[in-house]
Amino acid sequence: MKHAQTTYALLLVFTLLLPASCRQSEEKQNSLRIEELPVPCREGGMPKLVLSAGGKAYLSWVEFIDDTTDALMFSVLEESGWSEEREIARGTNWFVNWADFPSLLAFSKDEKMLLAHWLQKSDQGTYDYDIRISLSANGGQSWSQSKILNDDGLAAEHGFVSLCALSDGTAQALWLDGRQTKEKNGAMSLRTTTILPQGEIKPSLLLDERTCDCCQTDLVTTANGLLAAYRDRSVAEIRDIALLSRENGKWTKPYTPHPDNWHIAGCPVNGPALAAKKDQVALLWFTGSEDTARVYLSFSQDGGKTFGPRFRIDEGQALGRVDVELTETGSACASWLEKTEGGAEIRFKEVSPEGKVLLNQRLVTTSPSRDSGFPVLLHSRKNTFLLAYTALEDNGKSRVRCLKLSLPKG
Repeated sequence: MKHAQTTYALLLVFTLLLPASCRQSEEKQNSLRIEELPVPCREGGMPKLVLSAGGKAYLSWVEFIDDTTDALMFSVLEESGWSEEREIARGTNWFVNWADFPSLLAFSKDEKMLLAHWLQKSDQGTYDYDIRISLSANGGQSWSQSKILNDDGLAAEHGFVSLCALSDGTAQALWLDGRQTKEKNGAMSLRTTTILPQGEIKPSLLLDERTCDCCQTDLVTTANGLLAAYRDRSVAEIRDIALLSRENGKWTKPYTPHPDNWHIAGCPVNGPALAAKKDQVALLWFTGSEDTARVYLSFSQDGGKTFGPRFRIDEGQALGRVDVELTETGSACASWLEKTEGGAEIRFKEVSPEGKVLLNQRLVTTSPSRDSGFPVLLHSRKNTFLLAYTALEDNGKSRVRCLKLSLPKG
């Protein structure tokens, strides 16, 4: 009898432990494998990630050389990690901003053609600066003399640039342009242009004459053509996310796939993010409408012409600063900042097109301040993502850090 009671007790313990063991196994299967990839950044911030036409990952950032000098650096991801940094340009008269940062584009499969942009002061006004571009034809070993991208010649604000490589070997640029702000009641506008491999810049085209002042833009290619996203601004100060596309050489009129009716008198400095694979598009954005901060995700299956329902993905204390990428299976992986009791954290969530949460994970703690900047996400290879962010250190300095995120198998 005593033996039977012992056996029963052991079975009971095993039965009680089994669900916990299964849960632990399930949690392990549904979590990311996170590995830090050291970045050759001594002091700096404002990272940007991009995948080349040949499938290589590039990381660019601003290095703070001294109190007056900044440099745009880049590194290429190799099997052993990030390569030794290379310098693109440096200056003492740059406009360096936590939300409006330089970028790099690699738009040839042989990894030779590179395009970079940064912001440079044009006059004494706080927001008088131009967009400067430079090209390299040898993989970044040397760079051309910089040119001004915006073609107005005015001392005004120009920034929040998105660059996109096109199949014909050219690059498309999208940005917020302040030439109209020099006029009475003039607003920020959205403009675009094409950059040829030889460095020629085509005349810019006005896409929207009234936009939000300082929210990031995004630009991707779909099976239909180019698709752009930005924060619009109505006369009544409704600042919702708008899209427009270029098909067969012509740009459509802007439209809002999911009106939030966010009435706000100032710019929230929180732009949208796009990801596209052929006809599928994922749109991620932040809104503060109805005095509630939220992050929404929506999918399109026709190249951005129409979108399905929006899914709220934040945890209830969203700060925004969003980015999104698509997986091979059609799910979307999103990153954003979530406020916590002690500060903030960078979150990562994988969501199916039907709105099912496949993975939900905290990545790293950070600061909600401007100094922490905007985390950026890149789908670098199958089931693998890179997340770069600005880390604030105890000595008051900042450095760029990068995480390699591997999705669970199966």
